[in-house]
Amino acid sequence: MILSLSCKIINVKRRLLLLLIPLFCFSAVDGPQLDEKNTNAIIKSSYVYNFCKLVSWPDSRKDSNFIIGVLGDPDLYKQLISKYSSKLIGNQPIEIVQLLGTEQMPELHVLFVSRNMVNVMPSIQTKMVKAHTLVISEHPDGIKHGATLNFVVIDNQLKFEIGETNAVNHDLTIGSTLKSLANKVIK
Repeated sequence: MILSLSCKIINVKRRLLLLLIPLFCFSAVDGPQLDEKNTNAIIKSSYVYNFCKLVSWPDSRKDSNFIIGVLGDPDLYKQLISKYSSKLIGNQPIEIVQLLGTEQMPELHVLFVSRNMVNVMPSIQTKMVKAHTLVISEHPDGIKHGATLNFVVIDNQLKFEIGETNAVNHDLTIGSTLKSLANKVIK
């Protein structure tokens, strides 16, 4: 009973921390020095990093650098480099790569596809069929186009939805904490 209660308390603390991280990032930055695009990149980078901690990859993907690829959002790429490139996911050092297209797609743990690159989603979906890659997008139909996580703006707040079938197709396990924080879980 006590163990169950302490587990519940820990889960509540994790949820609160994940919800508050973007708020801390937003409040820690002076508004006049950054434009809206950079503020969004700061918040998205925090989400991406926390997503990585709350998703499990197969054991075969846990023995090298943890590679996050960014396609089409240079501000997000810069934020990830500056804040998270010296951190770890589990025991894996984070490596962040900026992708210019889908022709030379390295083996990635995470692929972020920006809103302006949605036209390449069918190509990415084809290339990632057998890959254990968490695809994150920011398009209204991102889940339909193969993304596992998709950013959406609701009431002027950045939220996310989860494509559970897409996660299963990529042999990824979405943690219960992440599911509980999602705006929507699509089966």
